[in-house]
Amino acid sequence: MAKQRSTPEVQSVSLAEPSAPHQREARKAAMPERIARLSAQSFDWVLLRSFLAIHRAGSMAAAARSLGAQQSTLSRHLAELEAQLGAPLFERTGRGLHATAAAHTVARYAQDMEALAHQMALSLTAQSAALRGTVRVSASEIFAAHVLPPIVSDLVARHPGLEIELVATDEVPSLLHRATDIALRFSRPTDLNVVARQVGAVPIVALAHARYLQAMGTPQAPADLLQHRLLGIEQDTVMLPALQALGVPLNAAHFRVRTNDKAVCTQLIAAGAGIGFAARLLLGVYPDLRQVLPTLALPTLTCWLTTHTEIASSPLIRVVYDEIAERVGRLLAA
Repeated sequence: MAKQRSTPEVQSVSLAEPSAPHQREARKAAMPERIARLSAQSFDWVLLRSFLAIHRAGSMAAAARSLGAQQSTLSRHLAELEAQLGAPLFERTGRGLHATAAAHTVARYAQDMEALAHQMALSLTAQSAALRGTVRVSASEIFAAHVLPPIVSDLVARHPGLEIELVATDEVPSLLHRATDIALRFSRPTDLNVVARQVGAVPIVALAHARYLQAMGTPQAPADLLQHRLLGIEQDTVMLPALQALGVPLNAAHFRVRTNDKAVCTQLIAAGAGIGFAARLLLGVYPDLRQVLPTLALPTLTCWLTTHTEIASSPLIRVVYDEIAERVGRLLAA
């Protein structure tokens, strides 16, 4: 007989003693007034920044990673903010941190403050005419590692006052909150106030090293893939359904080597570990790679280059944006 699970014990993160229900209700009702009073004082905005990171991440560890800070620092900031507000903001359960009603109220005000601060920064950046400063560019790991480096090299050589931060991530960064200035991604943006340009298409193909094919043979039909070592991404939601739709009876167990990182999967293909599925442009990066089953109808990704409307007219942003658009577009059209 299965054991009945017990309800996880809930403990307040705050060091303050628990208060009676009527006291908690009174604190909740007074929260907007407390927040307004804080804004009129010499308030430390770093506390709100730490609070928002915890509120968004749902755990102290994840919030610390997102800010590049120590958990002890965020815990101290949270305790200071709770002391100033006079109410606990999170409760600790067996599954992590649970935001209190007070936390949701604070988050609404804090997000408005954060958005206004970012809008101000965006406007000031757009007004700057000097081609000097830092541009943060984010792209998928494949593009960041294999496509953008020569473009970045040419840009910084041509413009001595330009600095570029190249962020490799398959997540979609926030343009509004300045997580990035320019983003190269595979989904059409739905954000408001975003300038987007479609720069090309990225076909996904089956790839293998020439050495692997020489040793194991070259598949002649999709069903032949079942007899080969396949390389894949953990929790893949694209390639496996696409192959199954083509009539190849594959499942996750057929992928003998799996990784959670697309760049690592690329290196596995290049090392001759088996047959993997990746961007066709890698054929120009690794001369010993070969396309397998060229008639296999796999998904094609659309590549979009995006930036925020507030900074799109900035000469600093414009020179980087236009160079990436032209060079990547030319590469994908080849």
